[in-house]
Amino acid sequence: MLDGQEVGSLEFSGAHGSLAVARSAKGSWTFKRSGFLRPKITIRRAGSDLDYAFESMNWSGGGRLQIVGGESFRIRRSGILRPQLVVRDSSRNVLMSLRVNPRSGEASVLVMANPNLSEEEHLLAALTWYSITLTLRYENEAGMMAAIVAGANA
Repeated sequence: MLDGQEVGSLEFSGAHGSLAVARSAKGSWTFKRSGFLRPKITIRRAGSDLDYAFESMNWSGGGRLQIVGGESFRIRRSGILRPQLVVRDSSRNVLMSLRVNPRSGEASVLVMANPNLSEEEHLLAALTWYSITLTLRYENEAGMMAAIVAGANA
C-alpha cells in the first residue's frame, strides 16, 4: 500500500512453497527461492523463462538485488518486533522502506525517494515484500517445529 492505496499484489502458489507472482501497474514478475546455505531468489518477468534479476539473500532476509545487465540494490532488514526492510541504490541512497504486517501479510511502503515509481522500483517493492514475507513464514515454521520437538521430548 502507498498512501492508503493498493499498488500491487503478491500471491504464493502454495502454503509451503516459495514460488510467488507479484503484480503491479508497472509489470508482473515471478519469484522463486532456491538454495539452503546460500539462498538466492530468481526473478523473471511473468511468462518468461529468462532471468530478469536475482537476489543473493543473507540470514536476516535482506541481500543484494542485481538486475541482469543493469543496476544493483541493497536490501537490509531493520526492526525486530515490526519487521521492515530498507532498499538502497548503489550510491547508498534510501529508495524506500517497506513494512509488513506479520498477521495479514499486507505491506506498506513507508519512505520513497520518488513518488512516481518506475518499473524497477515497483519490482524492488514487490521483491522486498516477498523477501520479508518469506522470512516470516520460515521463522513461523521453525517456531512451530521447535514447539513440536519440545512437546515430543516432554
